Amino acid sequence: MTRARGIARIAKMSGHDFLFIDTQHAPFSRESIADLIVAAEGVDIPALVRVRGSDDPDITLHLDVGAAGVILPNINSGEEAAHAVSLCRLPPDGRRSSAKPTAPGGDDDPLVVCMIETTTGVANADAIAAVPGVDLLHIGCVDLRVAMGVDPDVRPFEFAQAILQTAHAATSRGKLWGLGGERDQAQRAKCIANGARFMTTNTDEALLLSAATAAVASDRARY
Repeated sequence: MTRARGIARIAKMSGHDFLFIDTQHAPFSRESIADLIVAAEGVDIPALVRVRGSDDPDITLHLDVGAAGVILPNINSGEEAAHAVSLCRLPPDGRRSSAKPTAPGGDDDPLVVCMIETTTGVANADAIAAVPGVDLLHIGCVDLRVAMGVDPDVRPFEFAQAILQTAHAATSRGKLWGLGGERDQAQRAKCIANGARFMTTNTDEALLLSAATAAVASDRARY
């Protein structure tokens, strides 16, 4: 929700390791994304951009203006992952065009995060993790539950197995893994104990709503 530069400072001061700029589910303009990236650089926190897909034409642009990496939603095959990597990496590892010296903040070795959000993605997690240049597998818990037909308030064996399968695919290929969309703290703790190292917390809107609701409830309880 937030376009103001102060969100980067809040992310830093609250102990976050990175700022997640979501262009998949929020209507950020290219200029506002670039502004947030510059603000994040100013407080020494990496800015990662979740793009609209592996074919998003703005992938290179975000990297050129200084994004530390890209988060690729709904990756379902090694071929999709390889195509996305080619857009992120400079030759000879990819086909990204160099913008230097016009973009001195551009990252030549960005983090490439592939989101696993479908049963097909889980089945192909090993092939995705095997792609050179893929750094991390990130499980999108909300969409994966939808794809599996799992009630979000229930965590059956099948969903736990999907997480374990994806985690094993990543670690066996020497890649990191993590998840987002899981709000149950016990489940988050279990995943961290099992090696998850890339955890998203919540949206700025949800965090603001939660804190505002708690503040109002606290005052009303005293009336």
